[in-house]
Amino acid sequence: MKPVLLCRPSWRATYRSLDEPFYTSQSYPLKHGVDMVALNMWPWPTGFMGHIPNRDQSIDIGNLGATSSADYIDGVLVIWCARPKNGSEMVIVGFYDDARVFRSPQEHPELTSELGHSANYQAQSRKAVLIPENERHFTIPSALTKGKVGMGQRNIFHGLNSSSNWYRSNLESRPIADALRQRIYDYVEDMDAHRLPDTAPHGTESRVAKKSISYEGRVDRRVILNERGYRCEACGWHVAEEHRERWASGLDVHHLLPYSALGEGEEREVDLKDFLVLCAPCHRAIHKQTDHSDTRLIANDPGRPNQ
Repeated sequence: MKPVLLCRPSWRATYRSLDEPFYTSQSYPLKHGVDMVALNMWPWPTGFMGHIPNRDQSIDIGNLGATSSADYIDGVLVIWCARPKNGSEMVIVGFYDDARVFRSPQEHPELTSELGHSANYQAQSRKAVLIPENERHFTIPSALTKGKVGMGQRNIFHGLNSSSNWYRSNLESRPIADALRQRIYDYVEDMDAHRLPDTAPHGTESRVAKKSISYEGRVDRRVILNERGYRCEACGWHVAEEHRERWASGLDVHHLLPYSALGEGEEREVDLKDFLVLCAPCHRAIHKQTDHSDTRLIANDPGRPNQ
């Protein structure tokens, strides 16, 4: 049975930007204007690295099934739940699946560099799901009293696990805890379609003699599609979320910077602005014109087939 750890971050839209507005009742971010969960859904080179708002204290991972001497435990389902500004209940905003949870806070050098002061994380995973704001409906109870199960005033809660001291001490609440845990398992399975790409939308490309491999063929398509959207930026053909598993393959990632313009051994940095999302017909059509960056020519072509 996969251990579950409930964590209470601030409420954010994406958890991928230091600049986006957030809502929280926690004292530290309000006092200092710094919220270390700001990039919990950003894919660092080593995966997603989540700050757990626990006052930089150790987590008793024995409650998740770890041995007393272990520094971390793997295979944890970390559930991020928060309360919106005008809401009365906490809801799931995202989760890490198959995560590693550390007993002690770990130094986060990348986030430290971004914030300009020491930062840490205690959860790490290659599998992260962010629930869109308008789909955050799974409620996590706030009650933590006899016969009830919920977060209470805590920022973390491990009482859904049979290895937890709280679970063992609250016999009357066990059936409720078991039912909530199973509902969370089912919800996580249903929400897997929202999984985030675990690589960032930027990189370095170079040209080597006799090895002209197109960057369009090497880039992680999911990263670009996730950031720019599942819509052809020439003709407007759109793949709705419920049809992406079947039809997203009809969208290509188009490189605005001609790969052939690179000299031998030359390198350049590329990021999101250097790509377009095009449907397959528009992608082929744009390569038949002189300007590979002007989508107006194919968008207004009367001979373009209807999608």
